[in-house]
Amino acid sequence: MIEQAVVLGGSGGLGKAVVDSLISRNIPTKVLVRDLDKFKSLYPDERLPGKVNVLEGDLDSIQALAVACEHTDTIFLCFNTDFKNWDRDMTKWISNVGKVAAHLGARIMYPGNIYNIGLTDAKKITEEHPQNAHTNIGQLSIAIEQRLAKAVYDGASLTIIRFPQLFGPAMLTNDIGKAFTNIHDRKPADWYGNPEMEHEFLFTVDAGEAMVEAALSPKASDSILHFPGIIIKPSDLMNKYAEMVGSQEAPYKLISNLKLSLKSAVSRSFILKKELLYIYEQSQILDGAKYSKIVKEIDITSIDEALKRTYQWISYWHSKD
Repeated sequence: MIEQAVVLGGSGGLGKAVVDSLISRNIPTKVLVRDLDKFKSLYPDERLPGKVNVLEGDLDSIQALAVACEHTDTIFLCFNTDFKNWDRDMTKWISNVGKVAAHLGARIMYPGNIYNIGLTDAKKITEEHPQNAHTNIGQLSIAIEQRLAKAVYDGASLTIIRFPQLFGPAMLTNDIGKAFTNIHDRKPADWYGNPEMEHEFLFTVDAGEAMVEAALSPKASDSILHFPGIIIKPSDLMNKYAEMVGSQEAPYKLISNLKLSLKSAVSRSFILKKELLYIYEQSQILDGAKYSKIVKEIDITSIDEALKRTYQWISYWHSKD
C-alpha cells in the first residue's frame, strides 16, 4: 500500500502517466516539477487530475527535494535530461534522491533501460542477463543503478523496472517522439539506424501502470523487473502514424552513418547517439515473465489505440502553440 507518493519529474511522458495512474487510484500524490505552468499545460484547460499537490523545485537542491518528499513512503523517479548531461546531472540527482529516500526509509521506483545490457545475441533479455555496457550511456546507466543500490544499503528500498523505448502523450524528446512530431507537421523525420529491424516500443500509459502496480506489490520490493512492450518495425510504426495524420509525405528519411559521423565531430550529443545506434541494428526484446509472476499481468494497449491517443495529444499540444 502507498500512503503518500511523490513523482519527481512529472512533466515528461512517463511522469505524467505515473501521476495519472496514482490519481486514478486515489493515492495522495505530490509532484515536483521545475516549471508549474508547463506541468499544468499537459492537461486540457489546465485542469489537474484529482487532488494532486504540485511543487516547483530543483533536484540540484537536496533541501528542496527533502521538503517535497516529506512524509512520503514511495518516490517515483521520472526525471531525465539530455544524454550529454547525464554524467553531470543524472548522477547528482540520483545521489540526492538516494540520500533523502534513505533518511525516510522510503521506496524508490526507478525506470531502467536496456542500455546497460549492451550487445547481446539473446532472443529475450531476462533480469539475470549480464550487464556488458559498451557505450558511455550504458556505463552511466550501470553507475546510476549502483548509486541507487547504495541508498538501499543506507536504509531505502528499491524497485527497478526496465522498459523498452517509450512513446505517447508528452513523450516528444526521444527518437520516436521527435519522429511523430515531425510527421504531424508533414515533415519527414530523421531516422538513424535500420528502420526495418524489429524493435520494442511501449506506450507511456502502460509504463505508468506497470510502475504503480509494482509499487503496490510488496513482492516487487528490492528487485529488478523487466516490462515488455510491442514488437514492431520503426518503419511500420512511423507509416501507421503518417496514415493517421493523413500525410502523403514520406514519413522518415534515413541519416547515413557518414552524416552522423560528421555531426558527431562537433556535437557530444551526436557522439552518444552514434554509440547507441546498435539498438536499432539488433533486436533487443525484454522478457516480462518475472513481472507477470510477482506483480500481475497487465494487458498493454494495442498499437492502433496507443497511436490514436498519441495523435490526439500531439494535436492538442499543437493547438496550444
